[in-house]
Amino acid sequence: MSAPEPHLPLDGLLVAGSYGATTEHPLRITTRRAAAVQIAARRKQAEAVTTAVAANFGLALPPPGRAAYGGHVSAFCIQPATWLLLGTQSEEGALARMVKTACSETAAIVDETHGVAVLDLSGAAARDVLARLCRVDLDTAAFPVGSAAPMQVAALPCLLHLADAEPGFDLVVGATLARHFLYRLARAAEPFGYVFA
Repeated sequence: MSAPEPHLPLDGLLVAGSYGATTEHPLRITTRRAAAVQIAARRKQAEAVTTAVAANFGLALPPPGRAAYGGHVSAFCIQPATWLLLGTQSEEGALARMVKTACSETAAIVDETHGVAVLDLSGAAARDVLARLCRVDLDTAAFPVGSAAPMQVAALPCLLHLADAEPGFDLVVGATLARHFLYRLARAAEPFGYVFA
């Protein structure tokens, strides 16, 4: 018997539809499946890890505060010499196996796919919503497209990434906190109106 299809931590929490204020250009909140792998370079191996990832994924691991993109994988520096890779989820554990093969013994690799939830928040009022939930200056001068940083959002640990100029933000949170996080995000978005899909 095969294993059941894994569920997102947020499955069934909200029904797809419109919520909050009725506006011409509502916000959009979506959840998505993603493969997530954490790479922690071993002592004095950060350069070797960077070289291995570049050679195998066409991806230059970013410095703190920035994101990098290559093919179907995005990378975020979450602490010194430690990165989170997000990719499309296909075969269970495939991204983690590829990263482990690429990095060999130069890094500790942890498959975080079932340990995180990924939400997307987009629309003209996205910064206004996040301003109600975090203390970081999200103005484009301070947090331009491609910025990414671990921070507190809704008093919970979150990796916040400005993916595009719409603005569109990716929010990566721990799976066990995801339901509460989505509840807080939805409450903050209600005055602006949002679509959940």
